[in-house]
Amino acid sequence: MAIDTAANMTTFRMDLMDKLELKAKETTGYSNRVTGSHLPLKVAHVKDFRVGDLSYNFDADFVDLSPPNEGISAIREPAIDGLLGMDFLLKWQAVIDCQERVLIIRNP
Repeated sequence: MAIDTAANMTTFRMDLMDKLELKAKETTGYSNRVTGSHLPLKVAHVKDFRVGDLSYNFDADFVDLSPPNEGISAIREPAIDGLLGMDFLLKWQAVIDCQERVLIIRNP
């Protein structure tokens, strides 16, 4: 996962829906990118998403993350499965320590 403070919602790669055997909810739409383009998205309920010791149950967006993963692979970094968005960061009162490259999560 990558931390994305510009993302309103935590988002996962579209192909993980099949891998995790999740069913899309009726709500579908588009995810807007900074470039102005729109990516089709699906929404599915994720049970027991874990970050450290925290378990999070929520409706998550699933989109095609191959465009950012292409850029990430160009700098020889591992591909990402998703983006931790502001929904998660605010809920858990996260603090990002950029100098130490640490995400501090507090349990409210």
